Amino acid sequence: MRYLSPYIIQDLGRKMAFLGGPRQVGKTTLAKMLLNQDDAPGRYFNWDFDEDRQDVLAQKWSDDANLIVFDELHKYPNWKVELHLKRLRLLFKAVF
Repeated sequence: MRYLSPYIIQDLGRKMAFLGGPRQVGKTTLAKMLLNQDDAPGRYFNWDFDEDRQDVLAQKWSDDANLIVFDELHKYPNWKVELHLKRLRLLFKAVF
């Protein structure tokens, strides 16, 4: 999956990016690698973890966050309606 990182970085410069695929192929590893290689602050949220879920619902991330990664957010039915994230670089990861 690492070979995808330049394409994802390019896309994140102008739009949201969605990373999907079967289980155990390295989606989370790639998402965290992208988050850690960026010099600007960012945040990783996993919808499966209660604390992260509460933080997402409360939109608890820094205003200067350069990249926000949402893992398993597809499990939240209203994510498109309730999250107002127009000026952030976003990476969504889900299992298909």
